[in-house]
Amino acid sequence: MEKENLFKWKHYQSELVLLTVR
Repeated sequence: MEKENLFKWKHYQSELVLLTVR
């Protein structure tokens, strides 16, 4: 479960970065 959470967090972080870069 922890690994899945980390994966979700990474995906969420990448999306946040894309939004910030815009």
